[in-house]
Amino acid sequence: MPVGEDGRWRPGSAGDLRREAAGRETYVVPRLMRRLTPVVAVLAWVTVLLGWSRGRAWGDDLLGVYLVMACLWTVMALAVWRPWVPRRARARPAQPRT
Repeated sequence: MPVGEDGRWRPGSAGDLRREAAGRETYVVPRLMRRLTPVVAVLAWVTVLLGWSRGRAWGDDLLGVYLVMACLWTVMALAVWRPWVPRRARARPAQPRT
């Protein structure tokens, strides 16, 4: 029976699991979102902190809007990255039965 890295049974043959693992992560947009969202969040926070350090006003210079945007980008980066959610098991070569 094919099992994943976590030891749970997965439906399908070992060949099916290898094809599934090979076909995963081929979409460009999810990969770009996963890599670029944290970068944009960091740049947004740098913009906010740089503006704040130069004495910009929260209301007049739209620093408050930049702060809200930085918070939203941070939430999106955490939602896309999701280090606390385990990834699906990758296919392994079939092991001989003993």
